[in-house]
Amino acid sequence: MVTVTLNAALDVTCVVARVLSALGQPTVVTGLCGGPTGRLLRNELRSAGLAEELVPVAGDLRRTLTVVSRDDGDATVFNQAGPLVQPPEWAEFTSRSVELVP
Repeated sequence: MVTVTLNAALDVTCVVARVLSALGQPTVVTGLCGGPTGRLLRNELRSAGLAEELVPVAGDLRRTLTVVSRDDGDATVFNQAGPLVQPPEWAEFTSRSVELVP
C-alpha cells in the first residue's frame, strides 16, 4: 500500500502509515519533503521502520501545532504553509508515484 502525502507535516504524516503498519499492512510513504524539517521526518520514518519514497523539494516541510483546551477539550490546529513546489519537483513526484502504484 502506498500512503501519499503531498503537503506533508512532520507531526502528522506518519500517523496513517503507522496505523497500517500496526495492522500488518506493508506501506510506503511518498510525497514532497524538504529542508531541515523534512530531514526530521525522514529520520522519524526510518526509526519507526517505515519505508519512504519521499521526493526532495527545495522548500522546508511544514509543521502543525494543535492546542487543546483544558476546559472543554476543544482543539485548534495551526498549520504552516507547505513549500512552494517547482515544476521539476512535481514532475519527479508524478513519475515516482506512477512507479509505486501497481
